[in-house]
Amino acid sequence: MKGRSDRNRGQKIVEREFLDIFVKAYNNSKSINVSINDSTIIESERPDFIAKKNNGLDIGIELVQIVRPPEIEFVDRVFRNREYMDIYNAIELVMHHIEEKENKRQDSDWQLQNSNILVLQLIDCPIHLLYLDDLKNISDKSGFREIFLADCTMLEEYNEVELFCLAPTEMWGYQYRINPSKKPYFH
Repeated sequence: MKGRSDRNRGQKIVEREFLDIFVKAYNNSKSINVSINDSTIIESERPDFIAKKNNGLDIGIELVQIVRPPEIEFVDRVFRNREYMDIYNAIELVMHHIEEKENKRQDSDWQLQNSNILVLQLIDCPIHLLYLDDLKNISDKSGFREIFLADCTMLEEYNEVELFCLAPTEMWGYQYRINPSKKPYFH
Protein backbone atom coordinates (compact mmCIF):
# COMPACT_ATOMS: atom_id res chain seq x y z
CA MET A 1 0.00 0.00 0.00
CA LYS A 2 1.55 3.19 -1.23
CA GLY A 3 2.26 6.05 1.17
CA ARG A 4 1.77 4.01 4.30
CA SER A 5 3.37 5.26 7.52
CA ASP A 6 5.90 3.18 9.46
CA ARG A 7 3.28 2.55 12.14
CA ASN A 8 0.79 1.25 9.60
CA ARG A 9 3.46 -0.92 7.96
CA GLY A 10 4.34 -2.36 11.37
CA GLN A 11 0.67 -3.03 12.12
CA LYS A 12 0.25 -4.82 8.78
CA ILE A 13 3.32 -6.99 9.52
CA VAL A 14 1.86 -7.98 12.91
CA GLU A 15 -1.54 -8.67 11.31
CA ARG A 16 0.07 -10.85 8.64
CA GLU A 17 2.00 -12.84 11.25
CA PHE A 18 -1.23 -13.50 13.13
CA LEU A 19 -3.09 -14.29 9.90
CA ASP A 20 -0.58 -17.04 9.10
CA ILE A 21 -1.23 -18.59 12.53
CA PHE A 22 -5.00 -18.30 12.08
CA VAL A 23 -4.90 -19.86 8.60
CA LYS A 24 -2.86 -22.78 9.94
CA ALA A 25 -5.43 -23.40 12.72
CA TYR A 26 -8.33 -22.91 10.29
CA ASN A 27 -6.90 -25.33 7.75
CA ASN A 28 -6.12 -27.91 10.46
CA SER A 29 -9.65 -27.88 11.86
CA LYS A 30 -11.66 -31.09 11.52
CA SER A 31 -14.89 -29.27 10.67
CA ILE A 32 -13.58 -26.91 7.98
CA ASN A 33 -14.40 -28.47 4.61
CA VAL A 34 -12.68 -25.96 2.34
CA SER A 35 -9.32 -24.60 3.45
CA ILE A 36 -7.75 -21.22 2.71
CA ASN A 37 -4.97 -21.29 0.14
CA ASP A 38 -2.27 -19.39 2.03
CA SER A 39 -0.25 -18.71 -1.14
CA THR A 40 -3.08 -16.49 -2.44
CA ILE A 41 -3.23 -14.07 0.51
CA ILE A 42 -2.83 -10.40 -0.40
CA GLU A 43 -2.97 -7.27 1.76
CA SER A 44 -6.06 -5.16 1.54
CA GLU A 45 -7.60 -2.49 3.72
CA ARG A 46 -11.31 -3.21 3.87
CA PRO A 47 -11.10 -6.13 4.70
CA ASP A 48 -7.54 -6.56 6.00
CA PHE A 49 -6.68 -9.42 3.62
CA ILE A 50 -8.08 -11.20 0.59
CA ALA A 51 -7.40 -14.85 -0.24
CA LYS A 52 -8.85 -17.76 -2.12
CA LYS A 53 -10.30 -20.87 -0.62
CA ASN A 54 -9.24 -24.13 -2.24
CA ASN A 55 -12.58 -24.29 -4.06
CA GLY A 56 -11.73 -21.02 -5.87
CA LEU A 57 -13.98 -18.76 -3.76
CA ASP A 58 -12.49 -15.33 -3.04
CA ILE A 59 -12.71 -14.54 0.66
CA GLY A 60 -11.98 -11.42 2.67
CA ILE A 61 -10.46 -11.76 6.13
CA GLU A 62 -10.95 -9.03 8.73
CA LEU A 63 -9.00 -9.11 12.00
CA VAL A 64 -9.87 -7.30 15.22
CA GLN A 65 -8.25 -7.51 18.64
CA ILE A 66 -10.32 -7.88 21.80
CA VAL A 67 -8.08 -6.40 24.49
CA ARG A 68 -8.30 -4.26 27.61
CA PRO A 69 -7.03 -0.69 27.39
CA PRO A 70 -3.50 -0.54 28.91
CA GLU A 71 -4.58 1.53 31.92
CA ILE A 72 -7.32 -0.96 32.84
CA GLU A 73 -4.97 -3.91 32.34
CA PHE A 74 -2.45 -2.25 34.68
CA VAL A 75 -5.06 -1.70 37.41
CA ASP A 76 -6.41 -5.24 36.97
CA ARG A 77 -2.98 -6.85 37.24
CA VAL A 78 -1.44 -4.69 39.97
CA PHE A 79 -4.35 -3.86 42.26
CA ARG A 80 -6.92 -6.58 41.56
CA ASN A 81 -4.51 -9.44 40.87
CA ARG A 82 -6.48 -10.28 37.70
CA GLU A 83 -4.51 -11.90 34.92
CA TYR A 84 -7.33 -11.84 32.36
CA MET A 85 -9.97 -9.43 31.17
CA ASP A 86 -13.30 -9.62 32.99
CA ILE A 87 -15.43 -12.15 31.11
CA TYR A 88 -18.45 -9.86 30.95
CA ASN A 89 -16.34 -7.07 29.48
CA ALA A 90 -14.89 -9.54 26.97
CA ILE A 91 -18.37 -10.64 25.81
CA GLU A 92 -19.46 -7.00 25.60
CA LEU A 93 -16.38 -6.11 23.51
CA VAL A 94 -16.91 -9.10 21.22
CA MET A 95 -20.51 -8.04 20.58
CA HIS A 96 -19.48 -4.41 20.11
CA HIS A 97 -16.76 -5.27 17.58
CA ILE A 98 -19.03 -7.62 15.62
CA GLU A 99 -21.62 -4.85 15.33
CA GLU A 100 -18.98 -2.24 14.45
CA LYS A 101 -17.38 -4.46 11.78
CA GLU A 102 -20.81 -5.37 10.41
CA ASN A 103 -21.58 -1.67 9.90
CA LYS A 104 -18.22 -1.17 8.15
CA ARG A 105 -18.76 -4.31 6.02
CA GLN A 106 -21.83 -2.66 4.54
CA ASP A 107 -19.87 0.40 3.32
CA SER A 108 -19.50 0.68 -0.45
CA ASP A 109 -15.68 0.56 -0.32
CA TRP A 110 -15.64 -2.82 1.47
CA GLN A 111 -14.51 -5.56 -0.90
CA LEU A 112 -16.26 -8.94 -1.10
CA GLN A 113 -19.11 -7.74 1.11
CA ASN A 114 -20.86 -11.12 1.15
CA SER A 115 -17.78 -13.30 1.39
CA ASN A 116 -15.83 -12.39 4.52
CA ILE A 117 -14.42 -14.07 7.61
CA LEU A 118 -14.29 -12.00 10.81
CA VAL A 119 -11.61 -13.11 13.27
CA LEU A 120 -11.87 -11.73 16.82
CA GLN A 121 -8.51 -12.13 18.54
CA LEU A 122 -8.94 -12.68 22.29
CA ILE A 123 -5.66 -11.23 23.54
CA ASP A 124 -6.17 -11.50 27.29
CA CYS A 125 -9.25 -13.62 27.92
CA PRO A 126 -9.17 -17.37 27.18
CA ILE A 127 -12.16 -18.73 25.30
CA HIS A 128 -12.87 -21.38 27.94
CA LEU A 129 -13.66 -18.65 30.52
CA LEU A 130 -16.43 -17.07 28.41
CA TYR A 131 -20.15 -17.78 28.56
CA LEU A 132 -20.32 -18.58 24.88
CA ASP A 133 -24.08 -19.16 24.84
CA ASP A 134 -24.39 -15.38 25.21
CA LEU A 135 -23.05 -15.20 21.64
CA LYS A 136 -25.20 -18.01 20.22
CA ASN A 137 -27.46 -15.89 18.00
CA ILE A 138 -24.79 -13.51 16.78
CA SER A 139 -24.83 -14.97 13.26
CA ASP A 140 -28.44 -13.82 12.86
CA LYS A 141 -27.27 -10.21 13.11
CA SER A 142 -24.23 -10.40 10.86
CA GLY A 143 -23.54 -10.67 7.16
CA PHE A 144 -20.11 -12.19 7.68
CA ARG A 145 -19.87 -15.64 6.10
CA GLU A 146 -17.86 -16.91 9.08
CA ILE A 147 -17.02 -15.45 12.51
CA PHE A 148 -14.32 -16.93 14.73
CA LEU A 149 -12.98 -16.25 18.19
CA ALA A 150 -9.24 -16.91 18.23
CA ASP A 151 -7.78 -17.51 21.69
CA CYS A 152 -4.39 -15.77 21.60
CA THR A 153 -3.61 -16.20 25.30
CA MET A 154 -1.25 -19.12 24.62
CA LEU A 155 0.16 -17.70 21.39
CA GLU A 156 3.51 -16.74 22.88
CA GLU A 157 4.10 -20.19 24.38
CA TYR A 158 2.84 -22.39 21.54
CA ASN A 159 2.60 -20.17 18.45
CA GLU A 160 -0.93 -21.51 17.93
CA VAL A 161 -4.47 -20.35 18.59
CA GLU A 162 -7.61 -22.15 19.65
CA LEU A 163 -10.62 -21.40 17.44
CA PHE A 164 -14.30 -21.18 18.32
CA CYS A 165 -16.75 -20.60 15.48
CA LEU A 166 -19.66 -18.23 16.18
CA ALA A 167 -21.04 -18.29 12.62
CA PRO A 168 -22.37 -19.97 10.62
CA THR A 169 -24.56 -21.82 13.10
CA GLU A 170 -23.83 -25.23 11.57
CA MET A 171 -20.15 -24.77 12.52
CA TRP A 172 -20.88 -23.35 16.01
CA GLY A 173 -18.36 -24.48 18.58
CA TYR A 174 -14.74 -25.35 19.13
CA GLN A 175 -12.82 -26.15 15.98
CA TYR A 176 -10.94 -29.26 16.95
CA ARG A 177 -7.65 -29.88 15.26
CA ILE A 178 -6.76 -32.86 13.16
CA ASN A 179 -3.91 -33.56 15.61
CA PRO A 180 -5.46 -32.75 19.02
CA SER A 181 -2.66 -34.30 21.06
CA LYS A 182 -0.62 -31.11 20.78
CA LYS A 183 -1.05 -28.30 23.28
CA PRO A 184 -2.63 -25.75 23.94
CA TYR A 185 -6.11 -27.31 23.86
CA PHE A 186 -7.58 -27.80 27.30
CA HIS A 187 -10.81 -29.74 26.73
